[in-house]
Amino acid sequence: MSNLAVIYSAMGRHDDALRLQEETVAAEKVALGDRHPETLTSMNNLAETYRAMGRPDDALRLQEETLAARKVALGDRHPETLTSMNNLAETYSAMGRHDDALQLEEETLAASKIVLGDRHPDTLTSMSNLAVIYSAMGRHDDALRLQEETVAAEKVALGDRHPETLTSMNNLAETYRAMGRPDDALRLQEETLAARKVALGDRHPETLTSMSNLAMTYNTLGRQDEALILYERAVSGFEAALGKDHPNSRIVRDNFEICRARKRDRGDGG
Repeated sequence: MSNLAVIYSAMGRHDDALRLQEETVAAEKVALGDRHPETLTSMNNLAETYRAMGRPDDALRLQEETLAARKVALGDRHPETLTSMNNLAETYSAMGRHDDALQLEEETLAASKIVLGDRHPDTLTSMSNLAVIYSAMGRHDDALRLQEETVAAEKVALGDRHPETLTSMNNLAETYRAMGRPDDALRLQEETLAARKVALGDRHPETLTSMSNLAMTYNTLGRQDEALILYERAVSGFEAALGKDHPNSRIVRDNFEICRARKRDRGDGG
């Protein structure tokens, strides 16, 4: 049940994942106990689904509980404890608590390099997440250095079209745009979107994120017609997959309207 829920989540079927994960956690607490490693794994996965569905407060509560329990049950440097630290740092960042996220992610990355090695997939995930935090804090030079290193390493360790590699490529493109390098962003975003469509499908949330990001770059470059087409597809996809009130749906909808207004201001109709 837990594994099937993870598959649902990976496919962007978060409602199905949530239903099954909540059932699994409740059953494992009865069958195995509140602090059994399998129960904690299911709690961790449920928290990830909460965050993906735009419920960061629920994710935070469960992640803090899971991390504390894993430290007791498994130790401070067990790989599953490090996974909990990484996930909690992501939630801190999503909630705008960047200082907390930075401290925890730097600690996680340092420990992962010792426990797992510099090029283990979990270490590379920590590198990617730390770079996102740097970017959110306006430390784009630090983000760029780490993202370029991460993308290169993930292409070797995981392959050019692995979902984690594509996530890092997407993040690197966002940093290029933030640094005033839209042409570099455009090249990488077009590549990432094409690959995500093949790997994940047209309506997966990560594909829709790539559509939205590419639309933003088109808008930056004055290519409003192309941007509007992608924004419309992204809005429709996010609302169908995540609901109209999900933060991603709202953000993309707002960006769509900004792009339409820019097109009108240029006298192009719309």
